[in-house]
Amino acid sequence: MKHDDDLVRRREEAQRKRGRIEPRQARQLVVSEACEAQARRVASAPTLYRKMLEKSFTGGLSPRQTIKAKCLDCSNFQRDEVASCRAVACPLWALRPYQAQTGGRK
Repeated sequence: MKHDDDLVRRREEAQRKRGRIEPRQARQLVVSEACEAQARRVASAPTLYRKMLEKSFTGGLSPRQTIKAKCLDCSNFQRDEVASCRAVACPLWALRPYQAQTGGRK
């Protein structure tokens, strides 16, 4: 976890400087906070989905797999909730996984 310790140390240093943060440092602080939030989210996910969620943050999944990871994350990793999702305003709604197949090829 050397990487995490380094991020925390940089964040603390930037906070000590308070108003004297350079724009580059401010961007680094935002990135480090985002990385920390992603790491916490992955750690809180069920073991079955941790690797998939981690890869979605690093860009290691196909678009379809990334949509699946987002839908599962949004529905607290409950497949039934993804299938019965009523968030029709979501841009991913029509692409969500676990939908009942209608029609199909014969």
